[in-house]
Amino acid sequence: MLLHRVIGSTMAITTVYCGYAFLRMTNWTLLDGFHPVLGLSIVIGVVLVALGGILARYKLENSSWASSDTLRLKLAHKTFGYLMIFAS
Repeated sequence: MLLHRVIGSTMAITTVYCGYAFLRMTNWTLLDGFHPVLGLSIVIGVVLVALGGILARYKLENSSWASSDTLRLKLAHKTFGYLMIFAS
């Protein structure tokens, strides 16, 4: 589980940094076409997956039992993670 946390956090930080650095290097704006919009949506999606994973792990570790809301959140994190992999 520690490896999953480290890799997930590293991916989120790297994605945000690289997206920001690329936009600064190329001077693109969101109005320059489809590619910047798609790239921004991927960056936002990766950050949402990371935050969903953090929240799911927090709820799993800090509750006395796995509630249905927590299990749904865990499933949403897993499903959205796979969708991001296929979309990227």
